[in-house]
Amino acid sequence: MRVRTRFAPSPTGYLHIGGLRTALYAWLYAKKNGGDFILRIEDTDRNRLVDDACEIIYRTMKDTGLVYDEGPDVGGPYGPYIQSERKDIYKKYAEELVEKGGAFEGKTFVLTGTLPTLKRAQAGALIEQLGGKTSSSVSKFTDYVLAGEEAGSKLTK
Repeated sequence: MRVRTRFAPSPTGYLHIGGLRTALYAWLYAKKNGGDFILRIEDTDRNRLVDDACEIIYRTMKDTGLVYDEGPDVGGPYGPYIQSERKDIYKKYAEELVEKGGAFEGKTFVLTGTLPTLKRAQAGALIEQLGGKTSSSVSKFTDYVLAGEEAGSKLTK
């Protein structure tokens, strides 16, 4: 199996040194193992997007020698490489999980308010209080709450 690593910065301004370090580690691991290094832009925080930040990221990566094999501006077989452009892909699989009983369609409360700052256990407890059942892994996924086999009830809309 071919090694594939990725770096997924948010286009919210300049690429900071910590992000560059993370990219370096992912690039080094991929190259040491004969694999591919992928750049994916994590643009889902629409309120913090900065104009031209993607161009700054592309330029910084190239200027530092961290040339990626796949990415938004170079393409590749597994695109799109901009997270917001993948929404339809995720929606398709979320709907498939709902149909198979592995997830339950529900409110978007997982995406709103202070919930993203809560710990996983706190988030699960809150979801159960609101009428849903969860497993030990609570995830954000468009309008869906992922749940394990023990989840047996739909969240109310």
